[in-house]
Amino acid sequence: MTRFRDFYGGKPLHLLATVMSFALVAAGFVGWARPGSDLRGVILWLLGSIVATELVLFPSAWLLDRIATGVSHGTTGSEPTRGEIAYIRVPALLSGLLLIVFAPLIFSFDGATYAAVTATTTSRYLSRWLFSVAALFGISALAYAVRLARGRRRASA
Repeated sequence: MTRFRDFYGGKPLHLLATVMSFALVAAGFVGWARPGSDLRGVILWLLGSIVATELVLFPSAWLLDRIATGVSHGTTGSEPTRGEIAYIRVPALLSGLLLIVFAPLIFSFDGATYAAVTATTTSRYLSRWLFSVAALFGISALAYAVRLARGRRRASA
């Protein structure tokens, strides 16, 4: 086992997970590249996702994080802890991820093609996404309230 770790630098389970990840990506690419598929559209979507992530999502996440944590010049008072910030970051990240994945359907970019292929419309995706965002933040708020209640109960005991 030590020879393997010296050679590879990690545990065998890590190597297995890495190989399986590459196999999964390769299988997906083979599925996209079959005859009759829109490989150009998939590649454009991937490149657009990369650009949107680097130029829009990361700076927006940074800005929203600074606003949520109140970290700026002249801020006084107690700073929120990492655990408290997570109750905002997690639902915001999941909401953003849902928006990125379902943006074409939420904003009905290609509603005619989608309707022709699936025999359904894209009309309800925006309301479902908004409901999902509300549910994620509601669950997070409820979890934070439970955490505060437990903390107060422990402090009084």
